[in-house]
Amino acid sequence: MGRTRMETDYLKFFQSFIANMVQMGGINLLKSNSTMLGRNLGEIYKKRGTTDVHAALKSMFHAMAGKTVEITDEKGGGFTVNTEFETDYCPIGGTVKPKRHEMFFEGICKPYAVGFISAFKPGAKIDLVCKSCVLKTGGNKCKIQAIIQ
Repeated sequence: MGRTRMETDYLKFFQSFIANMVQMGGINLLKSNSTMLGRNLGEIYKKRGTTDVHAALKSMFHAMAGKTVEITDEKGGGFTVNTEFETDYCPIGGTVKPKRHEMFFEGICKPYAVGFISAFKPGAKIDLVCKSCVLKTGGNKCKIQAIIQ
């Protein structure tokens, strides 16, 4: 399933907007906004009756065009989320761009997901590690390990 010209133009605008936001306000502004928005979405899920973090994450990644979303529990309370997309294309950052990986993961993906998960696990210390990313290595998989204490 290909993207329309309008979708491609929108993504280019979004990526440019993010890059400019970082240039103007620094990465911390982006992180703060992403964390708050993730937390807000998590709270919306809870208000609508989704109380299981795994079910909420699956729903969120499916909404971002994830074809398959698998979550594997790990020792110590953490888990790994493995998302496969239809194409070699990330809905947040686009195609493979190793130079932009850190900005997108550290500025958007990680704080957004930490905020989202924290809505379901208040008071927990949450960290995310990127194991695989379309932007970093290409391909069509996003794999993130959540470490929760």
